Amino acid sequence: MIELANQRKCRETEFLRNITFIEAEIPVAPIPGIPYDLIVSNSLYHHLHDPEVLWKTILDYGSSGTKIFIVDLFRPDSKERADWLVNEYSGNEPEILKKDFYNSLCASFETAEVEQQLSNIGLSGLSVKIVSDRHLVVYGEVE
Repeated sequence: MIELANQRKCRETEFLRNITFIEAEIPVAPIPGIPYDLIVSNSLYHHLHDPEVLWKTILDYGSSGTKIFIVDLFRPDSKERADWLVNEYSGNEPEILKKDFYNSLCASFETAEVEQQLSNIGLSGLSVKIVSDRHLVVYGEVE
């Protein structure tokens, strides 16, 4: 994704000159220690053994006014619903991919869990919204 983003950045320099895309393993990778204006994450959150790592990274690298946009899966309310989602969106894929998708759905968080995590860490100003039958978005600004 970062390679594609950098290719697009090269084509659209007028609008994207102040954007830097960073690939880093949080919390161990060195990230330039400046406050960022925007922090985006796509499909990382459900892979974290300790989701607090993502929220602490936002606190460490954001500042008041930093915009946040996190997109990820949310946990279905039943195994039957998870099975349906897998069949609906990966029905023709190899079994290993179907299994990975199912496991990702089951490893993801419910919106109430996300809201509680945000409240616990001091990011209660962020909003959580379901945006599809399998995705949620955490968005807003760091206060």
